[in-house]
Amino acid sequence: MKKKLLFYFLAFSWTFLLYGEADVFKSWIPSRSTTIKVDDDIKHEGTTTLLLTYKKQDKKSCTITKKTPDLVANNAYVFGFYFMLNKDFIKAKGRIFIELKHGKTQLFTTWRGKLTPDSWHYMSIRLDAKSKQKAILSIIARGTGGIRIAKPSFTKISHPATGIKLVEQYLKLPFGTLIGEEIQDNLNIKTGTIEFWLQPHWKEKSGRRFAEKNIRTLFFWGEDNRYNSISLWAWNKFPNLYFSYAGNNRKTCSSVLVCNCPRTGWKKNSWHHLAVSWQQSKDKPRLSFFIDGMPILSAVSKKTEINASVKLDMFLGIGKYHRTLDMSRVANSSFALFRISNNIRYTKPFIPTGDYKVDKQTMCFFPLTNNKDLTGFVVLKDGKTQEIKAQLRKIIKKESK
Repeated sequence: MKKKLLFYFLAFSWTFLLYGEADVFKSWIPSRSTTIKVDDDIKHEGTTTLLLTYKKQDKKSCTITKKTPDLVANNAYVFGFYFMLNKDFIKAKGRIFIELKHGKTQLFTTWRGKLTPDSWHYMSIRLDAKSKQKAILSIIARGTGGIRIAKPSFTKISHPATGIKLVEQYLKLPFGTLIGEEIQDNLNIKTGTIEFWLQPHWKEKSGRRFAEKNIRTLFFWGEDNRYNSISLWAWNKFPNLYFSYAGNNRKTCSSVLVCNCPRTGWKKNSWHHLAVSWQQSKDKPRLSFFIDGMPILSAVSKKTEINASVKLDMFLGIGKYHRTLDMSRVANSSFALFRISNNIRYTKPFIPTGDYKVDKQTMCFFPLTNNKDLTGFVVLKDGKTQEIKAQLRKIIKKESK
């Protein structure tokens, strides 16, 4: 009997390996103008791909659609996939879109970056589901030629349950901790990754916008916002998000990576994961920026080098204007799971989680589960961790004359 059960298990496993990948596309329904073909000739990271082409008698548009199971109310989801386009599609200035419907919510986004023929690209869209019902996903391609799809996935984001609320207050984080006679740095200016979860509490306005058009500094470390500093901030009503790596010459050496208007907008009290990385190479750092696991196009900046002797504290929820803390550019947001790593943590799209901790690449980590949780950790050279304390400080507003 045991041998029979083992035989059936092995047979099932082998069948799954043969047909499991194709089943990823089984629930996708093509439109009348679309022809689809599961293709093993060209794979993406070892997985089967789906080739979409349009029928000649119809307009040059391909669409595939899928319904999800009922979603969990009051949770966030990300739908993403890889795609490859041929030369004809790009030459004819074809476009690729995602449409997502959930109840009365309808989201729409398109690829805005540079397209390279016969290369894999990734795009995604985020949904903040308010009710328990199905979502309808559509991938739409308009243009001459074919498009290849790989690894479509619809995943629930596991964000933190709570965080530290930095409204009318900010957090000062020690840059380094004295271990014996050595300073254990929490920031590596040559190579590193900063990441954290952010929950904005900004006043909302209709049209997925916020009411106030101002700068909200999220993270700051360094001498001056113009030089020898690393910072993240939000600006405008959508918002736009900025990652600045400013060198020691404020006139020529500031490098900024910008995400212009997150494609589906942000909502009040919704959690988002931000991660930025940098790596120096002959004084020209390569910068990268991930929002909810979606990469903003990375860039090699112009010559930019930060002074290695800068040893200053870090700040969450506030930043500097020139060399002074600016009490008017505060985050008014909650933060959680602040971590700095000594490596490039992310190199491709990912689904962020709300449970990462200290590991071998960690330089410092602050859980920030609530307003009383100010204890963080640094990783020592021997692999052990030591506790450090952050300081919670009130925002001091200028009196109006």
